[in-house]
Amino acid sequence: MLQVVLAFTDVGLAVALQAALDGLDVVWRAELARGPGNMCPDPPDIVVLDLDRAGPVLDAAVLAWRALEPPPALLGVVADPRNLPAATALRLPTVAASADGPALLAALDVAARLRFTAALSPGLASHALALPIDIDEDAIIVAGRAADVELVHAALRWHAHDYITGLRGGDAGLRQLLTAPEQAQLAHVGGHLPVQSVVRAGP
Repeated sequence: MLQVVLAFTDVGLAVALQAALDGLDVVWRAELARGPGNMCPDPPDIVVLDLDRAGPVLDAAVLAWRALEPPPALLGVVADPRNLPAATALRLPTVAASADGPALLAALDVAARLRFTAALSPGLASHALALPIDIDEDAIIVAGRAADVELVHAALRWHAHDYITGLRGGDAGLRQLLTAPEQAQLAHVGGHLPVQSVVRAGP
């Protein structure tokens, strides 16, 4: 069963969410609103954050949760739509504070599925592909060809408008790992196109 930690200070919201998620392993930990601190070495599966009352500590809290190994899935609860841009900037999936049980369960499911897509890194790729955390990048590239395309899209979505440069001169070994279609893709990766254009260019 997934362990869900409610890491915020609003007791009313905590009571409402615990009631709506009756049957799940849900724990309210107000002291974790600023981040995991010195919590036990086993991170929870999902951490729920209150976007309406987190204030300026939210950025630091999100970074601290994501620094854990493995990082938990993060879900933001929001009542005021003016706080949604903050969630987007922090790459947080969100759910309305007024959501009922089924909607909350669906949001938790999305957060759990996208747990390792908040950044592009070898560590998160290893988790997403169910590989050992210390595996080399060559193995990640090979295994990545069988990755869930939904996860790939979710990870790239945060970088849709970023520009991509080509491989460096010292990356000859990496280039040899690429298939012919992947080699062809490099023609679009020269620093002049953003991610979304490269994806659309195929193959």
